[in-house]
Amino acid sequence: MFPGDKRAQAWFTAYVGVPVSVLWPLGSILAEEPGMRVLYGGVLGLLGAAIGLALYALSGQRPPWARVLVLVVVFLVGLLAALVLGR
Repeated sequence: MFPGDKRAQAWFTAYVGVPVSVLWPLGSILAEEPGMRVLYGGVLGLLGAAIGLALYALSGQRPPWARVLVLVVVFLVGLLAALVLGR
């Protein structure tokens, strides 16, 4: 499943990194105790990695503009979730 060439590795990293970096900080928004923040952050980070892997598998052969569009949508949905949960 892991890509062999450098360009595919960069796309793989972006697809896994963006959802993880968006979902992981939500743990501090959802919990007040420090231990629970770490737990929620870890669980949400794993969820983000799973979402990124699924999106990478589904959009593996798409043109670059479509891949960028998917990453932008994931980032905006995560930002919207953070804004809604932060209130």
